[in-house]
Amino acid sequence: GVNSAGDLQSNACRVFRVDHVFPPESTQEDVHHKVAPLCVSCMDGYNVTIFAYGQTGSGKTYTMSGPNAKNPRENPGLAYRALRHLFELK
Repeated sequence: GVNSAGDLQSNACRVFRVDHVFPPESTQEDVHHKVAPLCVSCMDGYNVTIFAYGQTGSGKTYTMSGPNAKNPRENPGLAYRALRHLFELK
């Protein structure tokens, strides 16, 4: 709830909306395919955010950078794929 000062109280129920949740067996290609249209939206002038959320060890860095951030050509993560896509759209 909200108190008399308009502040959200800590016991308040919060609702979050997400567009998609990927199952654990999703590949880098699966994730990129789903978010690739956001690259087009970005080039069209829209603000775009891709938010990776999860507990420690759940694969956020792997998803965004890939398994080998020092060599992004080897199974690149979402960030590298999105950048490549942006330059292809240019």
